[in-house]
Amino acid sequence: PENKILIVDADISSNEHRWRNLLRHLGILIKNVEQPINQEPLVQELIYHLQLASGLEAWSFERLRRFANSKTITLSFELNHPTNPEIIPRPHTDVLEGIARSFHVLGGPGAAERWWNTLSQPNQQIGGYDDSMAIKQEETQWWVANVINLWNVLTDTSLAEISTKGCYSGERLPLIEPLSTPKELLDMLIRSINWNQLMADDERFNSGIYAIESLISKLQQLSNRDNDNSVLDFIETVKLISSNESTAVTRISCENLVISTPSEAFGQSADIIILAGLDTDSWSMKPSNVPWLDNSTKVKLGLANPDIKIRQGRHHLR
Repeated sequence: PENKILIVDADISSNEHRWRNLLRHLGILIKNVEQPINQEPLVQELIYHLQLASGLEAWSFERLRRFANSKTITLSFELNHPTNPEIIPRPHTDVLEGIARSFHVLGGPGAAERWWNTLSQPNQQIGGYDDSMAIKQEETQWWVANVINLWNVLTDTSLAEISTKGCYSGERLPLIEPLSTPKELLDMLIRSINWNQLMADDERFNSGIYAIESLISKLQQLSNRDNDNSVLDFIETVKLISSNESTAVTRISCENLVISTPSEAFGQSADIIILAGLDTDSWSMKPSNVPWLDNSTKVKLGLANPDIKIRQGRHHLR
């Protein structure tokens, strides 16, 4: 833009990514700043899927559904059915949802085994059960078996070797080779990222690939120092790296457009000023709480200023 534009947003920490996307669609590329790589949606999705077999929500329907429906990470298994080439290992969320509802399969310890046992037998209770539904169930059964086989390296309690007899065909279903380390699983997920779709709109400016490279590099450095990390520590290590590592992508900067908080806007001038995030949820006027102090103590210490946020807000807007 020819005129200088100043966008003042009281909730910029939550809305900055939205501002960037909106302006990018208008052809305006604003100056980027360093941010932790865990702010990247791609890294967030990777960490979410790594936790598929961990915690109280391990193997929950919601986690399986989100993994099955992911357009960013599409894990496929190049396996052939013993008798029917049209049957392939792939998920059907309607089958998973029907089983979760009818058989009350919840997440947590033992959930993987319950999924497998339920999928391994014809389930008339799902509703509308016919050959078509039976084939969908065997495909889902085959897919779940392979996912369990891969995530055994990250599960809280490894599942013993499972039988792979198809619920519809009765044939023994081949499985992908199990992995040896959690790092191998992460590498497989990264190789399964649909980069073409992810970078179709903004290949030059997508910072997801830089965040992934930073994560891999740091993990490699740590593995060279310490080869004795426990399985349960791997996910926490990935989370720690992603929250501490930052990445900055070189973008074409637009000097005539600035996005800032109300306090950062002091001293700046512009031809056009846009005020956003002025609702009570975005710009809270509630005073900050001081833990472990009662009102009388806060008064003595000069910390009792119930209207400080209101006075600051009035000062910002003058």
